[in-house]
Amino acid sequence: MLAYEVFCRVCDVFDNRAVGIDYATVVGLAATVGAGRMLGLTPQQIVHAIGIFVAGGVALNQTRVGTLSNWKAGAAAAAGRQAIFAAQLAQSGMTGPNQVFEGPDGFFKRISRKPFALPKLGGPGQSFGMMHCFTKRFTLGQFAQTVAQAAVEARSFFADVGEIEEVNIRVSRKAIAVMADTPDKWRPQTHETADHSMPYAAAVALMYGTVEEQHYEDPYLHDQRLLDLVGRVRCLPSEEADRVEREMNPCDLEIVLKSGQRKNVRVEYHRGHWKNPMTDAEVEEKFRALARRQLPAAQTDTLLRQLWALDRLPQAGELIAMTRV
Repeated sequence: MLAYEVFCRVCDVFDNRAVGIDYATVVGLAATVGAGRMLGLTPQQIVHAIGIFVAGGVALNQTRVGTLSNWKAGAAAAAGRQAIFAAQLAQSGMTGPNQVFEGPDGFFKRISRKPFALPKLGGPGQSFGMMHCFTKRFTLGQFAQTVAQAAVEARSFFADVGEIEEVNIRVSRKAIAVMADTPDKWRPQTHETADHSMPYAAAVALMYGTVEEQHYEDPYLHDQRLLDLVGRVRCLPSEEADRVEREMNPCDLEIVLKSGQRKNVRVEYHRGHWKNPMTDAEVEEKFRALARRQLPAAQTDTLLRQLWALDRLPQAGELIAMTRV
């Protein structure tokens, strides 16, 4: 809970993309605080752990720009590992850089370029940031969640994707900058680029009625019929979406049929948004879909039961052991 609270509050006041910093940096900062709490560090030791992590853990957002590599999936995990190490060093007595945020060569001067102050953390009379987080219903980047959902709903307008002349997607400029910024988003060659491609996600959802892990691999990446549909997708900026992007990520999707008909679907809060939450069954369905290539079904069942009872787990290491094959 503490790790989520720190992550959410920092994200509320720090626009990491504006200065080219990967969100994994904030993940690591939050994980440092969470790990320090779990290890029983004193407040002063947690301060040292934060200094150690921030001074050596700033990650570049180039990880998530253009053609994406395998590292995209590992950056946040690596930040978590570095966070635990920082907490262990502080536990052993190592001190961290003084004034790592506000110092003359600190985070505010060299990275964020301006100071920020955290809002009050959750507690009595103050809601927790975790309660305003969302879950991704589909296994793709957050800015295409509403797009994929709108595309699934639009399937009722046609019997075959061959009937589609073009697809017009109107979303925020930030969404386009992240998921429809370069030509390779229309011809992804890697899993990582495909799952961060808005036009590819829209085409997959229109053709198959869902977007899952296998759609980012062969033969889908080189399926000419699918790629022809991707080529008919246009991503257009919406001023309305720009105005409300902090609250939601609206998508207005228009299907233009070869018959001349125009059909529209609007999605404001995707399934998994805290205002449109997924059910426990939907969360489990997604978990199983992601785990089935790594874990046997029986082990996945056992792991799920323990995850639902996380508050009764005495040692975090037991949970990690349950993920080993």
